[in-house]
Amino acid sequence: DHCIYISNTGTVIMRRSTFQRAAGYGLHLYGTPQSVVIDGCTITDNGTVMAPNAGGGILAGGNGGYQISNCQIAANNGYGGLVLWKQPSINNVITGNTITGNLAVDVMLDDAVQPQTESGNTVGTFATNTDYAAWPH
Repeated sequence: DHCIYISNTGTVIMRRSTFQRAAGYGLHLYGTPQSVVIDGCTITDNGTVMAPNAGGGILAGGNGGYQISNCQIAANNGYGGLVLWKQPSINNVITGNTITGNLAVDVMLDDAVQPQTESGNTVGTFATNTDYAAWPH
């Protein structure tokens, strides 16, 4: 139900790829992955057949330390374009992305905490159930 589901692994690099039309998430980082690099990718039209709050663009859970850069994240349904999920997902570097036009919300901070590094992103809408400190713009 996801284009890519990464769990319990070391470094994974995805560059200049398109992830689209998954029932769930375009990219689902869950469990204990670390050091995942997502660079120059297009993540679009995901989460379109899942229940509300299920699926979307990228779910960044796990242990964090991800680099998400220069991506186009748009037109995803479900929980959000980019979801920072739970407290262990820290030390992510999120730069130069365009995260707009996602149907529920563009960036969802779900129990996300600092430290995160965020810069140079174009983002439409935010939602959180904690606080905005996890998106330090």
